[in-house]
Amino acid sequence: MADEDLYQYFKIEAREIVADLSRDILGLEKDGAGAEPLARLLRQAHTLKGAARVVRLPRIAEIAHAMEDALAPHRGSLDAVSKDQIGRLLQQVDIISSEISALDPPPQPGTQSRPAALEPFERVRVGVAEMDALLSGVSETAVQLDGIRRGIEVVREVEDRLAALQQQLTDAKPGARLHETVEEMRLALQHARQGLGMRADSTEREVAEVRGNIDRLRLLPTSLLFPALERAVRDAAEMLGRQVVFHTSGREQRLESHVLSALGEALSHLVRNAVAHGIENPQDRLARGKPACGEVSLKIERGADRIIFTCSDDGSGIDVDAVRRAAVDRGVMSAASAAALTPADALELIFTPGVTTSPSLNEVAGRGIGLEVVREVVGRFKGQVRVRSDLGIGTSVEIEVPVSLSSVRAILLAAGDLLIWIPLDAVHSALRLGVDAIVSLAGQSSLIFEGRAIPFIRLAETMGRPLTSGVDSRPHLATIVQAGAELLAVGVDRVIHASEVIVHPLPTAAGRVAMLAGAVFDAQGNPQLVLNPDALLEAAHAVSSQPMAAATPAPHILVIDDSLTSRVLLKSILETGGFKVDLAVSGEDAMAKASERHYSLFVCDVEMPGMNGFEFVARTREYDYLQGIPTVLVTTRGGADDRRRGAEAGARAYIVKGEFSKDSLLETVRMLVG
Repeated sequence: MADEDLYQYFKIEAREIVADLSRDILGLEKDGAGAEPLARLLRQAHTLKGAARVVRLPRIAEIAHAMEDALAPHRGSLDAVSKDQIGRLLQQVDIISSEISALDPPPQPGTQSRPAALEPFERVRVGVAEMDALLSGVSETAVQLDGIRRGIEVVREVEDRLAALQQQLTDAKPGARLHETVEEMRLALQHARQGLGMRADSTEREVAEVRGNIDRLRLLPTSLLFPALERAVRDAAEMLGRQVVFHTSGREQRLESHVLSALGEALSHLVRNAVAHGIENPQDRLARGKPACGEVSLKIERGADRIIFTCSDDGSGIDVDAVRRAAVDRGVMSAASAAALTPADALELIFTPGVTTSPSLNEVAGRGIGLEVVREVVGRFKGQVRVRSDLGIGTSVEIEVPVSLSSVRAILLAAGDLLIWIPLDAVHSALRLGVDAIVSLAGQSSLIFEGRAIPFIRLAETMGRPLTSGVDSRPHLATIVQAGAELLAVGVDRVIHASEVIVHPLPTAAGRVAMLAGAVFDAQGNPQLVLNPDALLEAAHAVSSQPMAAATPAPHILVIDDSLTSRVLLKSILETGGFKVDLAVSGEDAMAKASERHYSLFVCDVEMPGMNGFEFVARTREYDYLQGIPTVLVTTRGGADDRRRGAEAGARAYIVKGEFSKDSLLETVRMLVG
């Protein structure tokens, strides 16, 4: 068994224990020693020690044993655990956390490693990846549901034919028994259709309920943030000589794992900032008639489909004039412009890079970076951040983000042979285009909308689809898309319908495609792409108003793979390369599709149930209409014997799944089809 497999479950358990240890050690400092928290700490340390020994990690086992030794004398004792002891215990937790992080494989080149503090959000009692796999299984169930629907249509067609036959028999006036037989068949089919319809409706409701439950399970409790934030407040207070108590509420609220991880970073900056810039030292607080110990609080509330994080402190508040001076000193604006700002606008300057009111530089404050990170993280998740402050009384920063980014309301658009989704909240309106609606202004195709010219793009062209020659290919509809404060007209053929969809990230191997926000699965389990409105606007600014010549039809490729993940990956890569792509789930399915449409290339998996990839390539050489169509085998089998077998079968290229990249695949395909 590989080391990664050996440590997989240990890492899950150990990270949960580390989070619990941090919470309870900080609790000793806040609430004092008690029988119950001490018993929990001893049990956690003992469990971690035993687990580490099972997987042969003596360093972690030794540290956990040392924690047991430090805590054991306080069991049943009235003596409080000293501040120095708590500090040493927290340092030991940090070392254990680092040892656990060292078990992870190094990040792949070009990928960004995550801070260790965010790792617990990748796996909890139920892994997010396992939920995604279950969600994919439900999508495949939807494929079966679609089969039931098609069966109903077949039954309905037979019913129609029977009705026609019954009419013919009536006209011919045969014996009564034949009429009775036909009527019995008609009634049996009618009952079968009704039964299938009821079963399909029931299955559809059950699948929708399961999908909703899975989507909720993917949301993790915000309480996972609290131990790290409590530690951040404690460390900042200790470093700066402040006395601070940290209050939290709303631990039951839930968010998606990647949103929670990123917000953990932003909130960590906020609470440290509250200590460094807000909470005064004890002497100053007493002189101002305040308690020596300051308060920082984090309140988490649910509002409809959004969650609001409010970080407050009872410190000195923000000196708006000092913020203005800092902005001028950093060259952000002139003194006159700064003086003209309202207090609310001046407060917004604290989110500007480099603007800080801290008089000195230390590990906690003074670089003007923390709040810039907050604004960047919140913007990444389409959230909002607001700040309020009263000088001498305190400051409150409010972050508001969507509960779920993967489940969105979206509209399905059709442009040529392309079906693609766009988030509904980015759609301003839609209108029918007249013959002369599109004009050229300053080298840019534009649409006059509400008295002003806005950029216009044809969605099919922007997505690399060829123009259809010989017919009127002018878009008949424009979807008005809002990206930030700007509007954009997107020419499409049809607006099909709106629906709640679950957006899946594109596979890593597909690379970053700015135009796309992800993909959803249709009822057959096929991926459909989701547009990124901001990237659409950038594309519009880059489009020239010069008319384009009719493009050469894009090569049509058939992807054959029994794995849903592989089909999604290959389709997304090939479509971003400008190719038209159909999907087949088996060699037999591919042969049927190839008999109905001409393809320029086959991209085929090797290991599939029924006809495997080698057999499929050999079969294509037996039929005249398939000869000459190249096949690329894409497989996990990278041995020399497998490559030789592929070449003998007639494959033109052989790519190993674990080794190929987006660029290498597209280069191979272009070499074969031009």
